[in-house]
Amino acid sequence: LGIVWFYLVLVLRDLAAESRERYRSTIKKIALEQAQTQQKEWLGRVEPAKLLKVQMESRLWQASTSGLAEAAFQDWLNQMLQQAAIGRANLTVTSAEGKPAGESAGAGAERPDFESAPADLWKIKAKLEFDFSPQSFLAFMTRVGSGDKKTVVESLVIRKEPAPRVEVVLVAYFQKQEGGRQGRTKS
Repeated sequence: LGIVWFYLVLVLRDLAAESRERYRSTIKKIALEQAQTQQKEWLGRVEPAKLLKVQMESRLWQASTSGLAEAAFQDWLNQMLQQAAIGRANLTVTSAEGKPAGESAGAGAERPDFESAPADLWKIKAKLEFDFSPQSFLAFMTRVGSGDKKTVVESLVIRKEPAPRVEVVLVAYFQKQEGGRQGRTKS
């Protein structure tokens, strides 16, 4: 009888401690919610946040299929190369779509790809190799950086030997548009 009584006292003590902890957490949640309801500036931040979202989305490239995204990026890069008077350029454009997580173009599974694109974006990579000339290189990079659409320089290597060459990997994120082949297929 004493053992059963002692066991019941321990169980009741544990239940009381658990109940006190739930009470404290509920009080903290209520205090946090009351503090948040008193902050009226959050309502004023909604419109600027929406405007910023629209501005950021307008800097994304647009395409209805990944093939069109690759073609548009390749055409744009060819234009930039011509305008900067780049000589002996070699351009390879690939889509990161359909690759397993952790696998990026040319890297294999050695390095995880922590910047995988969201589901509504295509990540298009372009590998450029061309002769290095400081003037034309600067002109090209200025044109790429000042473009109205967001383009990221993922890697840049300038080799001096045997001949001055530049290797640069550029990434563009294309927002998927409705109305392409992708939108018409049935699942």
